[in-house]
Amino acid sequence: MKNITLKIDDDTHLRARLRATKQGTSLSAVTRQFLQDYADEEDRQQKEKEEADRLERVQELRELWTLTDERPQHSGGKSIGPFHRDEIYDRGLR
Repeated sequence: MKNITLKIDDDTHLRARLRATKQGTSLSAVTRQFLQDYADEEDRQQKEKEEADRLERVQELRELWTLTDERPQHSGGKSIGPFHRDEIYDRGLR
């Protein structure tokens, strides 16, 4: 574990120390938790972005399934079958 030195004004130090004492902790523990949260922020943002991307892909798949379900299965007695690649791109289903 590393030790660090901070320079803060006396009033801020006193108020922060009093608040930490009221919460039953130390100023050192509060500072350590703040720095941990600060260091973890980038990882948290990356995970949130990945989750948002995943949810967007799921929504796109649901829309595609809905369109597939709504597509007629027969045309003039002939089976239409699954979407063709061109249909997916032409319709903006991707």
